Amino acid sequence: AVPGFMTKERFFQGQKWTGVFWKVTACVFYAILNIIVRYLSGGWAEGARGLDPSQISCVQNFVAYIVIIPMIWRQGLHSLKTDHKLLHGIRVFVGALGVLLLYYAFSVMPVSQAVALGFVGPIFTVILGWFYLKEPLGFFNTSGVILGIVGAYFISRPDKFFNLATIDLNILLPLGSAMCFALTKILGRELALLKEPTHRIANYLMIFMAPLTLVPALAVWVHPTVMEWVLLLV
Repeated sequence: AVPGFMTKERFFQGQKWTGVFWKVTACVFYAILNIIVRYLSGGWAEGARGLDPSQISCVQNFVAYIVIIPMIWRQGLHSLKTDHKLLHGIRVFVGALGVLLLYYAFSVMPVSQAVALGFVGPIFTVILGWFYLKEPLGFFNTSGVILGIVGAYFISRPDKFFNLATIDLNILLPLGSAMCFALTKILGRELALLKEPTHRIANYLMIFMAPLTLVPALAVWVHPTVMEWVLLLV
C-alpha cells in the first residue's frame, strides 16, 4: 500500500532520495571519523604524540556497544542464535583486520591518498562476487573494473614502480584494507543468501570486533589524555 494519494512511482522516488540523504550523511560522518583517526594517530605532524591505530579501533568498537546493547536487549539474546558461526567468525576477523589496516594507513600517509586507494574496494567486491558467489560480470562491470584498476595505479604514483628500491610499501595498507572490506561485504551477502536476518549479520560484526581488537591494543596501550578521550568518544 502507498501512503495517502501518492502514486507508487512517486513513493519509491521519495524513498530513493531519502536513501541518498542517509548515504551522504553517513559519508560526512565517515569523513569526520577519518580525520579524527589521522589526528589521534599522530600522522598529521612529524613528531606528534599518537595513539596506536589498534587502540583507536578498540575504543571505537567498545563505544559502539552503547548503541548495540540496547538493540540486542530489545530483540532478545535468542536473536544471536545462528547455524553459521564459522562464517560469522571469518567475517568478523576480516572486518577487524580491514579497519586496522585502514587506520594504520591514516597514521603513515595523507588521508586523501589512503581514501583514494580505498576506492578500489568496490572493484575487489565485484571481482569477488563474480569469483566466489558466481554472480554475472557484464560488459559495463568489466569495463568499470579495468578503469578502476588503472585509476588506482595512477593514484599510487606509477613513477615509483620504475625503481623498486623507492617503492612506497605503505600503499599496501589501504589496498589490503579495501580487500578486507570487499571480502566482508561478500561474506555478508553470502549470509543473507543463507537467510540470516540483517540485524544478526550486523550485530555479530559489531559485538565481536571489540574483543578482537582488544588483543593488539593491550600490547601498545597508552593512557589517553582528556582531549584524546573526547575525540575517541566522538
